[in-house]
Amino acid sequence: MNPNTRQTAVLGIFIQSSFVDNGTPSSTAYFIDEDVRKEWKRFFDIAQTLKIEGSTAIMRLNLALLMGKNLRDFWRYEGSLTTPPCTQGVIWTMLKEPIIFVESEFQALRQNIYFKNNRGPQPLYTRKIYRNFFRETLSSIPDYNCCPSKD
Repeated sequence: MNPNTRQTAVLGIFIQSSFVDNGTPSSTAYFIDEDVRKEWKRFFDIAQTLKIEGSTAIMRLNLALLMGKNLRDFWRYEGSLTTPPCTQGVIWTMLKEPIIFVESEFQALRQNIYFKNNRGPQPLYTRKIYRNFFRETLSSIPDYNCCPSKD
């Protein structure tokens, strides 16, 4: 949170799982380099100790290693926190390129600290989403159709 503006910024990193068959990664998986793998392992080792909602831990991690290699392509928009109190006015930066792990590498995260207190995707309404990468072939269906309103 910026102490002067009281505005919060969130950096989002997509994590994608890839299942392994007979010890061979699927064709969509790529191996993250060893330094990145070690840093994420440190994160997961600490994260799995957080078994009670509201638990905290102080950890010193190298954010540059956790973010992956493609830091140039991202989306940015103003939204809200995804967990209570769902505070508005949050500046989100979502890195486009996911970090891909073998499923077993973050199974403990799902089992031990995944709390079901998050809210699902929200309608786009009049929000604008900015991207800093060139236009790609996009679906003709607007994104907001994927997040129907609960009205």
